[in-house]
This record gives sequence, C-alpha cells and structure tokens, in this order.
Amino acid sequence: MQFKASLGVLQTTTAVIGVGTFTGVALSAVNLHQTLKLREDVRQLRLEVQNGFIDLKQALSNQSAEVLKRIDQVADDTEFRLHRTLLAEAYGIYMEALRLLKDALQVSDLNLRTAKINNAEQMLRNALAAYNNPQLLSHTNAPGVLRRKECAWAIDQTITFTYQLLGEYDVVVHRLNELQARIRDDAASLTANCQSEEELQFLFPELTRICRHDLLAIESWQHHVDWMRSLPPKEQKCYLIRMPL
Repeated sequence: MQFKASLGVLQTTTAVIGVGTFTGVALSAVNLHQTLKLREDVRQLRLEVQNGFIDLKQALSNQSAEVLKRIDQVADDTEFRLHRTLLAEAYGIYMEALRLLKDALQVSDLNLRTAKINNAEQMLRNALAAYNNPQLLSHTNAPGVLRRKECAWAIDQTITFTYQLLGEYDVVVHRLNELQARIRDDAASLTANCQSEEELQFLFPELTRICRHDLLAIESWQHHVDWMRSLPPKEQKCYLIRMPL
C-alpha cells in the first residue's frame, strides 16, 4: 500500500499552490510530472516526510528562484499556516492508525485483532474528517481543493481496506462503488469551478490521470474483492492471514 507516501506528497504540494490566489509558476512547479517524481523520491527514501510534509525547498531545489520565493510566501501566509497545522495533526492520526493496523495483523487472538482494526478504522475516520473540513476547502483555488480531495480519497481507501481485513467484502464493494462515484462528482465540480485558464490547464492532466489510472485501479480492486468473496469461507480466511498491509 502506497497511501502513506502519497498522502505526504499530495499535501506538501499545497505549500506551493497556497490557499487563495496562485501564480502560474506555482502550478508549473507541482504539475503532474513533478508530483509523480516526488512520490518516487519518497518511495526511494530520497525525501523524508516529517509531520505530513516534505522539505519542499530541498525537493524543488532545481526550480527557479521565483518558485523558491513562492514557497516562502505561502509559508508566511497566516491562513495557510492554520491549514498546515490541521493537516499535520490529521496526518499524525493517520500514521498512528497505520501502525495500529500493522500491529493488529501480528495478533493471533481474533477478537483482539478485530478490536484493534476497528480502533484503527475510527482513527482513520477522524483523520478523514479533518481533510474534509470545509475550513480547509473554503477560499481555496481549484488546484488546492484537488490536492485536499486526493488526500481524502486515499484515506477513504485505507478505511475500506480495514473492512477487507475483516472479511466484510460486501461493505468493501459498496464503499468502492461509492468512492468511484464521489471521485467522478468531485472531478466534475472542480472543472466547473475553475477560475482561470491556468487552473484548467493544471487540472486537465491531473484529472485525466485520475480517471485513467486511479479509477481503474479502484475498479480492479473491486473485481478482486468480488473474486475473494466467491471463495469458500475457509479459503477466504487463509487469504486474509497472508494478506500484507
């Protein structure tokens, strides 16, 4: 599961996009190609996520002085500092939930294991509520809203994964159906709310990849779960025991 690395990268890019208005150079600094590169750098441990954020000046050191100046400007913005604090707290809850899930998979007592998974799921819901906080979305430009939404979608998938660990396949399929519909609705809303040609040019490749890659991955997951729930109960149980987090 790459949810952890993805979450840190997605919210880090908001440190260039900012909360209110934006500049073209800000969007070009965290376009689709750059974001994918940051994800790979985190995965390869070349960049470290601390308190839910990457040292963006280090990560974008090869960018222009204008971009580096923009990072400083966003960091000094009072509203963004509030957003960063809320996101850092939510990221901490999310990370603790992941650690609890990993611990749960090592527990042999099924009742205790289930309790730990349920506790982790509640923590994930608390983190999700923070990312869906209207305060983080109001007065935020469309690219910034997209990044917040992507974080929420990632946490939502992690919550769904807890139900898969419990063998609640019907719930998993239902949640994955709902998530796909929500992503499509959010994508349409973001496009409709674009305020400039620059925003639209930024969103188009991002949303195209989400539709062609992320939605297909969720659909593939759904098909896999359909296969799992077709197995005899004994085989389902064996598969759950081997399932990595």
